[in-house]
Amino acid sequence: MITLSQLKAARLLLNWTQKDLARVSGMSLAAVARLEQGIGTPRAQTLQSVRGAFEKFGIEFLEDHGVDLRPEKFSVRVLHGDQGFYEVWNDYEKTLSAAGGGEVLLMNLDHEFMYDRYGGVLEERLLRRPTLNITLRGLVREGDLVRIWPNEEFRAIPAKIFSGLTPVYLYQDKTVIVSFKDSLRIVLIENKSITEAFRQQFEYHWKHGKQVSRPVYMGKG
Repeated sequence: MITLSQLKAARLLLNWTQKDLARVSGMSLAAVARLEQGIGTPRAQTLQSVRGAFEKFGIEFLEDHGVDLRPEKFSVRVLHGDQGFYEVWNDYEKTLSAAGGGEVLLMNLDHEFMYDRYGGVLEERLLRRPTLNITLRGLVREGDLVRIWPNEEFRAIPAKIFSGLTPVYLYQDKTVIVSFKDSLRIVLIENKSITEAFRQQFEYHWKHGKQVSRPVYMGKG
């Protein structure tokens, strides 16, 4: 059970508004306001939903009725070869489906190369996305052909900018950096701050990128 003071303190620690808490917890804004004002007796299920929302974002509720932020997680895994890509794809499906869904951001992958190498596997995973509530946005090099995904999910950036950027996947608090130098090497980093920094870079290029207008081909040809 969490107390009213813990609820307010947790929201302040995360710099959330009542609207933020309502969105994450699935409650209405009016319900959150009543809860913080101590109006009525909240159901145990309601308090559990609020607690779960806070804990998902790093809040720890202490036995002395206090609150704290858990230390930010930092872990690194190095994967290799085609199997490394399969592990990443499995991980983002598992991670996001466990959270009820979410978005994958793709930065600077050569999609023609990816289709030629992994086309069948990618098409199969595309069909699974709706059932897992996973959405996707990506940045491609201007002039590249998007073969698999709907065009509205992609923006094109100039080739001179694209060539200087590292291929990256972003999902939840995870950053996947791909290197094709010498051999295929993939670094999977789990850290909120690093992922947020890459996400801001993505959003900048997305905002200034061009709408992809080329036709989509579900098969080669």
